[in-house]
Amino acid sequence: MKKNSVASVFKLPAKPDDLSVKLDFEGCSICFSDDSEENNSVFEALLFLSESSLSISDIERIGLALVKYKSMGQAIFCSVTKDSYNNAFDSLEEFFSDLAKNPNKAITHLSILQIAAKHGWKHPRWSKNVSYQFAREFLSYKYVFIYNLAKQIITYTEKPASNSKDFDDRDLNSIYQRILTEESIKIGIKDLEIILFSDFVPEFDPIWDYFENLPAHDGYDYIGELASTIIPELNFAAIWPVYLKKWLLGLVAGVIRDADINQSALILHGEQGVGKSRWINRLVPVELQDYYYTGKINANNKDSKLMAYQNLLINLDELDFPERKEINSLKSLITQKITKERFQYRKFAVTIKKRSSFIGSVNRKEFLNDPTGNRRFLCITAMEINADHNIDMKRVYAQAKHLLLSGEAHWFTFEQNKEISMNSLEFSYTTMEEEVIAEKFAPCKHDDDDARFLSTTEINRELFPDHIDNSVRNRIGQALTKLGFIKRNKFINGSSRSVWVIKNKSSISYAIKETEDLPF
Repeated sequence: MKKNSVASVFKLPAKPDDLSVKLDFEGCSICFSDDSEENNSVFEALLFLSESSLSISDIERIGLALVKYKSMGQAIFCSVTKDSYNNAFDSLEEFFSDLAKNPNKAITHLSILQIAAKHGWKHPRWSKNVSYQFAREFLSYKYVFIYNLAKQIITYTEKPASNSKDFDDRDLNSIYQRILTEESIKIGIKDLEIILFSDFVPEFDPIWDYFENLPAHDGYDYIGELASTIIPELNFAAIWPVYLKKWLLGLVAGVIRDADINQSALILHGEQGVGKSRWINRLVPVELQDYYYTGKINANNKDSKLMAYQNLLINLDELDFPERKEINSLKSLITQKITKERFQYRKFAVTIKKRSSFIGSVNRKEFLNDPTGNRRFLCITAMEINADHNIDMKRVYAQAKHLLLSGEAHWFTFEQNKEISMNSLEFSYTTMEEEVIAEKFAPCKHDDDDARFLSTTEINRELFPDHIDNSVRNRIGQALTKLGFIKRNKFINGSSRSVWVIKNKSSISYAIKETEDLPF
């Protein structure tokens, strides 16, 4: 049987007058490439494919490569695939029309060459750049890749599935084997890495996108309503709404502003089972559940630290009995703005901004053990919690965003910070130095008759004569400050010295009224 020529099947002129080989069909013309050799190759490939057994995937890709040529493309598509489709769809024309409604612009005539080569077409020799393009078009057809800026990783979906997954070494190897063996695309695995870790994969920031597309604030006080879902201990009743509002504004500012971070952690203390964890869980919108981390954060561990940079909300776990160095590291991490890390498949380290906010819950009230200051922790005791409220968090964050953009500050004033530090004392450990000082001394005024004026070193010698060193002196100074003792400069023996004003508790006398009965 005589094999058909390209010209006879596609009605090509036998000897084209110009450099582009054109297909004349019903008064229209089509040109795949300005390169006449490449154009000829496409028609040769189409002719070969018209005599090949094509899969549904092949048919779909050929159609996607031809949809931009409209009716001419449809005519060629039906001619090439009519012997392969086997009534897989209602008609080739309707199938082509459906493809035209959802075109994939990444698919070009080069996919026709690649499909033909896969089926055994003896193609002309082409450059590595063409093989690169084959790979890019196949990847665009078969997968959806996204570079997730929040997690600094690639996620992908294999069509037609809709659930995405994180891209790892196993996925890289599996896709490479498919490209090499099933699609006969001759590239190296490093070439595949270069394609995937380039601008071929679009970037997307799901956290920023969520806050960028929040609805306009409608004027209702959703933050106040959220605050009302927790009834705090009486002494926190006034400060709790302030804590929550500032913290929520800080959370939003950390996402939408490059220069800002949330420098406070919200800590809920309350009895076990009161609903602390469930209330915290509801702060995270459904769309951002993948960016919510619950667990212990070790700021000195790279993988643990990255959790604070790749998520929106960090729910601190195991805060009831932290070591002092853990609290110090956590405070440092909360106030840290950026980090520089090298991620998987990256040759160079990248600088990323911390956008996460911190929250936690404790059953045991005394958990802070850093006497140098705890203003980073906004602590309250919750007496009752409505963790089953139905407040729309999208509206809460929309209000916070509106307030920020209207000029409201997300940070605390100097006076508010002093109040936070005082409130935090209720949640602080009592150190050994505090216990001894509280037992032996009491604060007093400098003009009290029995006032004493001692330096930190002198107090160290008096209370801890066997442990005189800088660390003990530092802890004594911190304990005196926490217990409310006054420090002042006083001339002693002709020179100015910095001393604490104290009173021995043994010198405090209690007068007995004459009307009181004696104990003997």
